[in-house]
Amino acid sequence: MKKIIFILLCACGMRKTWDIKSMNVSKKLQPPTNISMNLVNQKNNVLTIEFKNNGNETWVYGEGYLIQVLINDKWYDVPTKIAFIKVGYNLYPNKTVTKTYDLAFYNSLPTGVYRIVVSDLDAQFIIE
Repeated sequence: MKKIIFILLCACGMRKTWDIKSMNVSKKLQPPTNISMNLVNQKNNVLTIEFKNNGNETWVYGEGYLIQVLINDKWYDVPTKIAFIKVGYNLYPNKTVTKTYDLAFYNSLPTGVYRIVVSDLDAQFIIE
C-alpha cells in the first residue's frame, strides 16, 4: 500500500519581496529644523527612537508614523491598515524624549533597508 503525504506550506502573513507596482513612492521629507530623530534600539520588531529639540521653539508631534522601504534607490510606503489617534505631544526646547514603535502591524517585513517616518523626520533600520 502506497502512502501519499501532502505538505501544505503557509506564508501566514510573511512577505518575501515587494511588488512596487502596487506601492506609492514616498514623498520627499521636509524635516523641521533643530529637531533630531535617532534610532536607539531595535529588538523583536520594536524600535526605540529618541527625539531631541535643539531649537528655541516647542515642537509638536503625534502618534502617527510610516514605515518605508528602500528599493532601487527610492523610498516606498509600506502598505498597512493602521489608524492613529490624533493627539499632540510637546517637545520643549533643549529636551529629549524616547518613544517605542511596535512593527507588529506590518507583519513580517522582508529583508531590506527601512526607515520610520514621524512628522517628516526619519531614522533608518535594517531587517535581516
